Amino acid sequence: GAPARPREMWGVAFLPSAGADGGGVLVASNGSSLLLHLHARSLRLLRAVRVVDAALGLAIEGLNELEVVEGEVWANVYPMWQRTHSACVARIWPDDGRVLGWVDLTALARTERAAVTDAYNNVLNGIAYNHTAPDPPPRAAG
Repeated sequence: GAPARPREMWGVAFLPSAGADGGGVLVASNGSSLLLHLHARSLRLLRAVRVVDAALGLAIEGLNELEVVEGEVWANVYPMWQRTHSACVARIWPDDGRVLGWVDLTALARTERAAVTDAYNNVLNGIAYNHTAPDPPPRAAG
């Protein structure tokens, strides 16, 4: 039968040029290492790709908030079950789950964490991208 709809999603972003009908697909995360491709109207699961950083030799667990930036999917990593929080955003190629590189936000995280006293909520969360901004997004070597 047809794949079911995912039961839980942590982050969702729209890929406008993807999809068989050219109408785009939604990409979603559920806290695992999977990037879920969903039909934009029915939310039917089309496929799932595992996000892997070949340089680290690891699948990247804890994918959370997502944003599409110039055709890439950017995801913050929130492995709360490991009691650690990443200060990096993964740059992912949505077709195959390949990690293209990382955006290191350590300096920002350090500044913000000094102002937050609740350790559980002391995490970077949320990604926004202004596609009309004159400067390209920051890049970290992959």
